Amino acid sequence: MSIRVLLVEDHLFVREACRFLLEREPDIEVVGEAGEGREAIASARIARPDVILMDLELPGLGGLETIERLLTCPSPSRIVALSAATSSTIVRAALAAGATSFVTKSSTSAELVQAIRATHGGRRYLSSGITESGALDVARRGRSSIPLKLDLLTARERTAVLLFAEGMTTKQIAARMGLSDKTADKYRRNGMRKLHISTQGQLTRHAMAAGLLAL
Repeated sequence: MSIRVLLVEDHLFVREACRFLLEREPDIEVVGEAGEGREAIASARIARPDVILMDLELPGLGGLETIERLLTCPSPSRIVALSAATSSTIVRAALAAGATSFVTKSSTSAELVQAIRATHGGRRYLSSGITESGALDVARRGRSSIPLKLDLLTARERTAVLLFAEGMTTKQIAARMGLSDKTADKYRRNGMRKLHISTQGQLTRHAMAAGLLAL
């Protein structure tokens, strides 16, 4: 039987390229497409794909939050996170949100196909070089090891505080997340308030203890 794949990518050109590449494979069938998070959730409920190829940089409902919501659906699909970012923080955030695998947009088409097949088979796939970043620390322990306090953050709050813990400024966080400076700062502040942390140093130590930053 074919591996049923849902493509979630807001750039039509990239989405069409992925469809073209995947439909050349005899064991892969693209059963749907979506350009943003809420559309992805609706499409997943209807198409019931085996694997969802999920861009993390989505307008509106972000990729990480979409992953978390998708995993609450009946018979949830396995997810391959796709991103132009290669930061170890982004990789860890995607794995913590529930993605099985992570592929960068600089990967080859062969890697993408390999990631989908591995994910469908219940195996984790990380793009070449990502394991060296220490992302496998989270992969080995799984989501249950992430402290409860971090689990209480929304996907965007978690991303903002982890990027801040990595040393990024509000402007850099906003650019990475595709948000205004004010909105990015709001997510960072809300996340730190929920964690009862007031300084960047405390936040960095907390994230390192959670295994979400390289030591």
